[in-house]
Amino acid sequence: MKDLENSKIDLKWYHPDSFTVGPYKQNLKILKKLNLNSDSVFIDLGAHRGEELNYLKDIGCFVYSFECNPLHFENLENIYGSYEKIFLFNRLVTSPANGPVPVYFKNTSRGGSMSAIREKRSNNIKDFIYVDTISISDFISSLEHSKIDVIKLDVEGSEYKIIEDLIDSGKIEMVDLILFECHKHKIQSDEWQAHRKSVKLKMKKFDGPPSKFKKWT
Repeated sequence: MKDLENSKIDLKWYHPDSFTVGPYKQNLKILKKLNLNSDSVFIDLGAHRGEELNYLKDIGCFVYSFECNPLHFENLENIYGSYEKIFLFNRLVTSPANGPVPVYFKNTSRGGSMSAIREKRSNNIKDFIYVDTISISDFISSLEHSKIDVIKLDVEGSEYKIIEDLIDSGKIEMVDLILFECHKHKIQSDEWQAHRKSVKLKMKKFDGPPSKFKKWT
C-alpha cells in the first residue's frame, strides 16, 4: 500500500462539466423519471465523483451516500458536506460486515472506482487499504425512515452480497426501487459467478410488476 498523502484528485473532476460519458447521461435520464421530491429517501452506494449527488442536491431529498475511496470521500465532503440532508460515509457496505476489509485501488489510477472483490480484473492487488464495513440491513435499521425510495448500487462487484442481505433480512420490503450495476464480465471468479446466479434466483420473487430492480450503468 502506497502513502495516500501524496495522492490527490483535482476538484475539476467533480464539476458537472466533467460528467460527460455516455453512462452518466443514461443514468441521469433514469433519475429524472423517478419523480423524487424533498421527502424522498435515496441511499447511494458507490458515490465516486458525486454524479448522483450533484443531481439530488437540488431536489433536497434525504441522501445517504457511501464512498470507500478516501480520496473521493474527502473531496465529496468538501463539496456536499454543508447540505443539511446529505449524509456522507467513508465505509464499505457489504455482507457479512465483520470489521475492516481490504479494498483495492484500480490498476490505472487511484481516482478510479475501488473494489473489495479481489478477483476484479481492473484491481491493483498490491495497492489497497482497509475500510470499515456495515451491512445494508443494519444501516437501514439505524434510520428513522419507514420507506426507502431508491437504493443505487455501484460497488464494483459487491452488489449481489448487498441484494442478498436485503432479501434475507426482509428489508427489501421497505425499498421501492434498487438500481444496480452487475459487473459480471469484470470478475474472474467461479465462486463470485455462482453466488451471482444464486442471488438472481432469489431476485425473481421481486420481478413485479413493478420490478424492484433496474439495471444501472
